[in-house]
Amino acid sequence: TIMFGFMVKMPSVPFHTWLPDAHVEAPTIGSIILAGVLLKMGGYGLFRVLLPMMGVASTWFIYLIALFGLVSILYSPFAALAQKDLKKLVAFSSIGHMGFISLGVAASVLAGMDPARVVAHTGAMFQMFSHGIITCVLFGCCGVIEHHTHTRIIDDLGGLTKKMPKLAILMIVGFFASLGLPLCSGFVAEFGILSGSYHTMPIFVILAAISIPFTAGYHLWAVQRTMFGPYNEYLGDVKEIKWYEFTPLAIWTIIFVILGIWPEPIIGMMQTTAEYFLLSGDILPIGGINVPPGGAFPW
Repeated sequence: TIMFGFMVKMPSVPFHTWLPDAHVEAPTIGSIILAGVLLKMGGYGLFRVLLPMMGVASTWFIYLIALFGLVSILYSPFAALAQKDLKKLVAFSSIGHMGFISLGVAASVLAGMDPARVVAHTGAMFQMFSHGIITCVLFGCCGVIEHHTHTRIIDDLGGLTKKMPKLAILMIVGFFASLGLPLCSGFVAEFGILSGSYHTMPIFVILAAISIPFTAGYHLWAVQRTMFGPYNEYLGDVKEIKWYEFTPLAIWTIIFVILGIWPEPIIGMMQTTAEYFLLSGDILPIGGINVPPGGAFPW
């Protein structure tokens, strides 16, 4: 019962139906708090409540958590492609990102004493942090677009790079980070989860990797339809975003780019936490973990 509660909170498919509508109805700041903070409570619950409380018994249903994560990863790109509301598209991207967290949590339990469990656990924690920053940028951009154009409908937008070049840069970089492009924090997190999970769940990892081209497809499709192409004259004379709209989004963007290039400060702290948590005996019997000399992530 507790597991299903956290699956609803993350949310994982098929418990996700509340999230897109919640984002559509929420103001921009509400969506930022929901995506950046509140969704992470589901992942935190898996890490710090469910697994320690269940102990060794957690291995009996851990494959179910992995399955929920995989289904979320595979489902989200196709659901996102069907959306007409830009904000709803970003909401479905969150479901896929949270699915990677479920996959990493499951791998950290199933890997036994394999060093890869530290990599998967650290990657899942970093994904929670990374997703919070990246998605906040995207929802912030959606809010700015709606404020200036009075619409979020993808078909009504287009050619915004001509009117709002600063916003276009933030939106494009944010979508690239969301799809897991190298040099952004999302790549570091998802690579850690997939590499740490492969030894234990190769089929799950291969299927998750298959979704990557489709994930890239809906991100690029959204960028092309909103930022490029002919400008919709019905939008009127749209003005460039103000400095107070640009500055917070730019700061978040700089943070996730820096963490994509140099993630070691955050990764180091998370790796220490993962090693302590996994060696504490809360999940599986205490045993040695041979962490690679360079740490969970060699870079």
